[in-house]
Amino acid sequence: MPTIRPSASVYAATAQYKSVRQQTDVLCAPLSDADATIQSMEDASPAKWHMANTTRFFETFILRAH
Repeated sequence: MPTIRPSASVYAATAQYKSVRQQTDVLCAPLSDADATIQSMEDASPAKWHMANTTRFFETFILRAH
């Protein structure tokens, strides 16, 4: 079976995703576990929810096609 190699655009998107995730990790580092998991107000989701959904969207809409 031939090996499927990701395109250059997938590598670029992955590098950009990793950069954004690292920046998000830095921004969220001061948050306690309770700060990151509890919904502080009705109009704002917890930080962990946003991080999980960003990962899921990246996988679903960028990587899955390749």
